[in-house]
Amino acid sequence: MRDRKDTETDANQDKKQGLSSVAALKNRILASQAATANQQSTSTREELEVLRKVADKRQQLASPAAGTGGTGSSTQKAAEELKGLRLAQLRDQLFANKSATVNPQKQATEEDIRDLKAAEGNVRNKAKELEKYFQKSKQVLDVLQKNKSSEAARIKLTIPYELKIFEEQQVTFVSDIRVKLETDIVQYANSPKLQEMGYARFLELSFIFRSYEVCMEQELRRHAALTVKNNPVLNFMFDSPQDSNNNIAILCGIPTKMAVESLNYYQDFFNKLPEIEKIWPNAGQEIRKAEVRLIFAAAVYKDTKILSTILGDKNARAYRECCDVFEQALTQHIMASERLQDYIVWGNGLDAEKHPYALYRYNRLAQPNASINFSEIVAVDPVHADAIQQVQVRVAADTTMRK
Repeated sequence: MRDRKDTETDANQDKKQGLSSVAALKNRILASQAATANQQSTSTREELEVLRKVADKRQQLASPAAGTGGTGSSTQKAAEELKGLRLAQLRDQLFANKSATVNPQKQATEEDIRDLKAAEGNVRNKAKELEKYFQKSKQVLDVLQKNKSSEAARIKLTIPYELKIFEEQQVTFVSDIRVKLETDIVQYANSPKLQEMGYARFLELSFIFRSYEVCMEQELRRHAALTVKNNPVLNFMFDSPQDSNNNIAILCGIPTKMAVESLNYYQDFFNKLPEIEKIWPNAGQEIRKAEVRLIFAAAVYKDTKILSTILGDKNARAYRECCDVFEQALTQHIMASERLQDYIVWGNGLDAEKHPYALYRYNRLAQPNASINFSEIVAVDPVHADAIQQVQVRVAADTTMRK
């Protein structure tokens, strides 16, 4: 066995070796830190040298303008500018990627805003223009409610209740015309045809077309009510039989007939049909078919249940279904008659002898109203005045030839 002295000697040697290893590790760390410090010091000195050169250059450029005694302030100003430059460069580097994404989005957004503003301006201008048109159309409709038929009704209908029915029915019919007029105005406001003929002429043609169209629609309802009254049925599509009877009595009475007559401008319609069809190409066929539909309801069709439903709520499903049934029966009736087909396609609405009314020995509503002088209601601009006069001369000549 080793003695105690040998053991202590070995421990001392291990201790010395350990200390030597720690010292070596410490020296390596210090050497590494020194190298890093030297590198950082060198980098710092290089940056400071660059800064000094830039500052000196700025000072040299600023010194002539600064004059005597301006060196300190120029140097300070150059340093501030240099600092700002470095900050700007740093900011650009940090936000370079973000700016690349945001700029196109910003540009697109700005373009959208410009488009919206332009559209808003166009909408406002168009709204003002349409409002002007609507005001003029209202003036024409006011004339309609004060025409010859209206004056006659107020003289003939001495019973207040009947006069009230006339006025209420007329207001309802005129409202239907207004809806059609305003629809035409909105649809054709930008049409070259409207610009070509002028708004006054366009309004006149639209009014004549739509007023006679509503006249046919309401006259059909009036005759349907007459048929139902003469052939009553038990199942009405109204709230109660009493309501049904009251409604039928109103629709087929004299006040309603006079209210329908106040819309009747059929002579004006057919006289101006060539001009009307320049805007509404199928207007002639639509009106001639409406006349045939009216005669069919008045003289041929006898299904009172269908007719009574047609007189009911227009928003009801039963109303739409019964209208389809009625139209199918009308189509079959027309297809069975070449005379009706010919009249609808190219007939002359002013030829009384060849008109379908004569075929069924049915008297059409007279036109009790004098033609409206639109030039007194809606001012015609000078650009279109001469053209309108020429058209009126041609229409007068055509009317004379037909007679």
